[in-house]
Amino acid sequence: QSRPEFHFALETKDFGSLAEDFVALGVRLHFCPAPTDAAQSVRGFADVLARQGPFHAVHCHTHYASPFSLALARWAGVPALVAHSHADFSRQAKQIGRRCYREFSRRILGPLANRKLAVSEAAARDLFGHTGQATIMPCGFAVDRFCVERRPRRGEFNVVHVGRLVPEKN
Repeated sequence: QSRPEFHFALETKDFGSLAEDFVALGVRLHFCPAPTDAAQSVRGFADVLARQGPFHAVHCHTHYASPFSLALARWAGVPALVAHSHADFSRQAKQIGRRCYREFSRRILGPLANRKLAVSEAAARDLFGHTGQATIMPCGFAVDRFCVERRPRRGEFNVVHVGRLVPEKN
């Protein structure tokens, strides 16, 4: 049985202090501009999906921007589309534009993400609008029980991570 292959699609060209450790473990790092530059972000992530795939799962940590990456992944034929909420930003959604963006994201994530994870009930409610379909999983867990059915390609199992590698995410 082969080891999973991990790809991280990061929003900064400076992959941080952990980059060397990840590369030493076989992780492949890719730069994809932040969703604030929508056209470049779409091109960057679509390129990763096309050139590095096929992938079995896309695990997205970009909160309200997750639908954009997950929609691209669905278009590329990725079977497991995971949205993961690490925070409750509901107190920041005071402006009408921010509230509309949050509601838009929730409505798209509902049918798009076939797996919904959150670090707390508050984080689930913020991103998904409810806790009903979300698995509450505090930071730090064994991933085996969340692996999707294995569909090997040349004996590989590929996963791409979309998100920021920052200390508060452990």
